[in-house]
Amino acid sequence: MQHIISSVILIITTLALACFVLLLGPDNDNDYTGRILRMTLSHRQLSNSISHYSDPRSTSLRLQSSSNNTSYSPEKFVIPIDQLAAIKSTPPTIVHSSPINNIQDVIIDVISLGSQTRPEYLTYQTKTWSKHPNIRHFWGLTEEDDYSPYCSNIGIHLLDESIERCKSPMGWETEIEGFRSQAYGQAGGSHAQENLYGTLGGGVARLKKAMEDAHKHKAGWFCAQRRIGPALGWLQTVYQDNATDIPDILVLVDDDTSVDIENMKQQMFQNGTEDPLVGAACSFGRGGIRFAYGGYGTFFNKASILPLLQPIYCDERQDGSSIFMQSTCDNLQQNRVGELGVFENGDSIFDIFYKFAALTTFCMHSDWLVGYLVTYYGGGMSQLVHNSARGNKCSIDICDEESLSCHNQNPVEMTEFVKTHPQNVYQTESTT
Repeated sequence: MQHIISSVILIITTLALACFVLLLGPDNDNDYTGRILRMTLSHRQLSNSISHYSDPRSTSLRLQSSSNNTSYSPEKFVIPIDQLAAIKSTPPTIVHSSPINNIQDVIIDVISLGSQTRPEYLTYQTKTWSKHPNIRHFWGLTEEDDYSPYCSNIGIHLLDESIERCKSPMGWETEIEGFRSQAYGQAGGSHAQENLYGTLGGGVARLKKAMEDAHKHKAGWFCAQRRIGPALGWLQTVYQDNATDIPDILVLVDDDTSVDIENMKQQMFQNGTEDPLVGAACSFGRGGIRFAYGGYGTFFNKASILPLLQPIYCDERQDGSSIFMQSTCDNLQQNRVGELGVFENGDSIFDIFYKFAALTTFCMHSDWLVGYLVTYYGGGMSQLVHNSARGNKCSIDICDEESLSCHNQNPVEMTEFVKTHPQNVYQTESTT
């Protein structure tokens, strides 16, 4: 009898394990959970010499020295810490550079957030407005540059759970948390949803395909919000060791944006170059944050980039004469969105938010993150175009000769853009 009971227990245990494995299989929504579980187990093998990261939701943390030899909490991030360090110094998917001897007077670098689902957008940015003779580097980031290239494979149930979690209380500053809980995810998958409604009369197969495409688009859109993290990490890597490498202007855009470089230079330099300036072609304020709306572009002058690369020390090494250092440490202590949880002494602002975007609890749109960084650590964001006859030109329906930048542009429209915005750009081949 005892033998029979033992056999039954063994069979039940085996079936339970089999079910668990199936739940973590590649064709199931829980594949993402399975990867995180396996990742977490592997993280526990890491050396305890890696500095500790505090709970990002805590608002009562103390700034501690990076020399603390305490245990590391691997589940804080979506990837192992060694991969997090490696991604920071890995070149983006697209690297298009001009010989320095060909650059005329002003040096401009461009970093564009794109996608493998429409590679022609990044390609035509390099063939149209970004061929301007002032542009030194064009860097295009896609899914290949993400912390997790397979993020968009997340199942619909886990995606919905993630969105709901990001709408729930997280201990952020009240105003910012209220904005996040109301606005998070509003833009995600909107175009795919429109396409879905258009298939309702097309039969079951077509509707099923449209639903799958809508989910894939939605998942890809949410995953893309973290892409700003690897972008910031890359900028830290390429600029940190040599101040002469820092451009006069850094342009941060989406892959469906065209920029009038001459117009942008005029706006960025109208009050000189000595004072820090972060400008936006179209800015928007919510939750105490001012950020660049949509993909219209954020523009940093050299004076605004320099402090964002500076090592920050909030211990005995803090320079009491540095207003920037004191202000930064004070803002870190405020811990409005949990950024103190990833700070180590010696990190720059770019370092901090590179890691912040890799948190498992990351719940921001990419333009919110840039806006938050600039609002509290970069001196604030300025609207570059004021009081024009047609407002601030923030509508995708307005793209004319006066527009500093145009958003929601496809390759054909990018080609037309350089014709209506003459700026010494070589004509590219037709897209038709």
